Amino acid sequence: MGAMAYIHYLCEKENLKELTEELGNGDMAKQFIEAHKIMRLNRGNKEYEQLNEITDKAIEEYEKDPAQGKLNSKKVVAELSEMAKDIDRMT
Repeated sequence: MGAMAYIHYLCEKENLKELTEELGNGDMAKQFIEAHKIMRLNRGNKEYEQLNEITDKAIEEYEKDPAQGKLNSKKVVAELSEMAKDIDRMT
């Protein structure tokens, strides 16, 4: 299961509260949901086709094993936090 499965699932459900709790940052959660919406709205565009397929598969995998999905998500959230800090240092 991919590390982003739970995050994709929360974006799909537009669950801002739980996504904010998972990411630890409300602004980032809003941006993830907005990007997810854009991706879904552009499902028919070739540029977004594969991304939508990957996301669909990740959500399916999460729904089969939510506990593992949440565990994997913790790892990616730690990595995202470090990336955000790096970006802040550059700006």
